[in-house]
Amino acid sequence: MTSRVPVASAHYKWVVLGVGMFAQASTSTFFQGLGSIGPEIRTQEGLTLGQLGLLLGAPMAGFVATLLAWGAATDRFDERAVMTVGLAATAAFLLLTSFVTGLWPLCICLGLAGAAGASVNAASGRAVLRWFTRSRRGFAMGLRQTSVPIGAAAAALILPGLVANGRFGFGMRTLAGICVVGAIASWVWIREPSSIVSDGPDAAVPEAATETASERRARRRSFRDVVLAGTALVICQTVFISFVVELLHGHRGMGLRDAGLVFAAAQVGGAGARIAVGVWSDFTPDRLAPLRVMSFAMAVGAVALGLAVDGPLMLLVPLSIAVGACVICWNGLAFTAAGELAAPGRTGTALGLQSTANYLMASVTPFVVGTFIAYAGFALGFGLIALPAALAGLLLIRANARTTALTKEEASCDDHRQV
Repeated sequence: MTSRVPVASAHYKWVVLGVGMFAQASTSTFFQGLGSIGPEIRTQEGLTLGQLGLLLGAPMAGFVATLLAWGAATDRFDERAVMTVGLAATAAFLLLTSFVTGLWPLCICLGLAGAAGASVNAASGRAVLRWFTRSRRGFAMGLRQTSVPIGAAAAALILPGLVANGRFGFGMRTLAGICVVGAIASWVWIREPSSIVSDGPDAAVPEAATETASERRARRRSFRDVVLAGTALVICQTVFISFVVELLHGHRGMGLRDAGLVFAAAQVGGAGARIAVGVWSDFTPDRLAPLRVMSFAMAVGAVALGLAVDGPLMLLVPLSIAVGACVICWNGLAFTAAGELAAPGRTGTALGLQSTANYLMASVTPFVVGTFIAYAGFALGFGLIALPAALAGLLLIRANARTTALTKEEASCDDHRQV
């Protein structure tokens, strides 16, 4: 039986948010944090840069295989069961990873861990969307999404020391223990409100019987544009996360720990930026306006970073942190928009669909771009991510144009009926 908490217990939403954040951070330690020890993994396992990209993409491939199923399971059951089972399974597969060696055994184990960890993505997002109203949802989802870069930053700080001198297995066992704590916390504290908040995502969209065909079509197309824009933006994010340490350490000669600190600083900056753009979106009628601005900012930043790859470190380091924060900040806002565009009772499935598209792209990007960088160099590899960022901005402009056109059409119809 689902455990529910009265909506009047408004303070409890912060408990749900806190547990969701910890659960998401526990999985991001290996989804995004493994890039911080990429050079060490290459040394211990004797991998090429392309093979390293394949290994780093394995958890994302696992995500893709199960995200829709986890989203549907969340809609069918509840967040508590899905998060608990998923995190427990993630811990088990990470523990298994610590005992194997070789490219393909590691890829399989990390892929299975990713498949289990996908449970947290849709379930914790759905929980936050159901507990928070529209006026605080951008902030809450932005805060929840800070757990992703925070988890990656924590991994960047602790993993290099844990895996040094051939101790990769010890690092994976440590991450497994963190996931166990997340599973226990989810079982103890995740609850559903006794009813959907008045302007929650399931209440914000009209029922099929009262929604006109043009409204339903506009909503679906807007949702599609948000998903496609997120897929483009995740290319920028994945390239940075996977290869910035390799750029600073392998290409420019910085110490691994120092390069990891730059990676961590970018993740922390991205966490703060996620909150900022979430709050920004709460204070504007157009939820996607901040996302459009950030997309074009990423395009400009990518070009600048590509030009600075072989420049002075005193320029490259702060620019890497700034660009990293920019490419990391958009996820919470994109998830919020997708949840609000979801059909009634389909929030978990919608978030699962969006995440599937994102992680499908994220699973192939490290290998493709890693191979491209090996032949063309880091300057072109980082500079060309301006293209998907600009494409995302154009898609979001189109989504806004459709919404505006629909609003004008409805206003015209209302005026005609009044006449």
